[in-house]
Amino acid sequence: MKISRRILFAFTLLISLCLLAACSQEASQNSPDSYPTKPVKMLIGLAPGGSTDLSSRAMADAASKVLGQPVVAENREGGATAVALSATSKEKPDGYSLGILISSAGAINPHLREVPYDPVNDFKQICRFGVFTYTLSVKSDAPWQNLEEFLTYAKENPGKVKYGVSTSGSSPMIAMEQLAHELGIKWEHVPLGTGAKAVAGVLGGHVDACAVAGEDVPHVESGDMRVLAILSSEESPNLPGVKTLMQSGYDVAAPAYLTVVAPKDIPESKVSILEKAFEEGVKDPDFIKVMNSMNIAPAYLNSNDTEKYVKQEFEKFGEVLKNIGLVQ
Repeated sequence: MKISRRILFAFTLLISLCLLAACSQEASQNSPDSYPTKPVKMLIGLAPGGSTDLSSRAMADAASKVLGQPVVAENREGGATAVALSATSKEKPDGYSLGILISSAGAINPHLREVPYDPVNDFKQICRFGVFTYTLSVKSDAPWQNLEEFLTYAKENPGKVKYGVSTSGSSPMIAMEQLAHELGIKWEHVPLGTGAKAVAGVLGGHVDACAVAGEDVPHVESGDMRVLAILSSEESPNLPGVKTLMQSGYDVAAPAYLTVVAPKDIPESKVSILEKAFEEGVKDPDFIKVMNSMNIAPAYLNSNDTEKYVKQEFEKFGEVLKNIGLVQ
């Protein structure tokens, strides 16, 4: 059967128009002037409902308001966030795939074991948006009224003080062992599985203190526990008047950050748009409310400063882990 020239021409024209439309759509999506034109995916490497998940979702929601497109959070668990970070590093660097880097994955784990990503070289840092509040706490009837009394006792009684942590190698434990190394203190860390169990260990008299990620705050507010110091770099709005170790004169701060990352070759024009959206998002009242409820300090750094900060933390804690004997 012969096809008339008119029908063949019309068919060819239709195909050409479809291809042109597809190319135009692709060009539009890749244009910095129109970005973003569709939802942006954000991978979270931990389970739903935890502090990392909830804070990251609050950040995504706040940034969505500024971008005009939803930032869709997706949980992809495994390997202490290694699965999600590896996947993010391999995504197309078009601005539509983001991930969350937490301090343990960026500053600690790569020194302790092999991971399928490089926290410094595989990503473009978009921003830092929060700092976990890690605390050193004791029971309210403990004999130590402040940090100095506790440290003096520990130094004068080698090996007698036991403090509870969630797991060995956790950020609060790293800070405690760094402090011990600098002051010549010998004490024992007791991994109890979770921060809540470490708090229970203090309340039950099984350990003398705990170094945790805010699980102690309700018990501090009820009067059952007393915070001696904040182990991370930022003060907590939930613990007014409690100093960080650095404010108390010790050059120690637990790695405690939350950053937004993208595949490393993302265009700078899109980095700038995302950076501004997250900067505005950190000021969002709903975001701040969620962060405060979990004892996480909103703490924004722009892309360039976050790049430098993550690299410095990686190098710093590589040395710290050697000094305290966790790595060769």
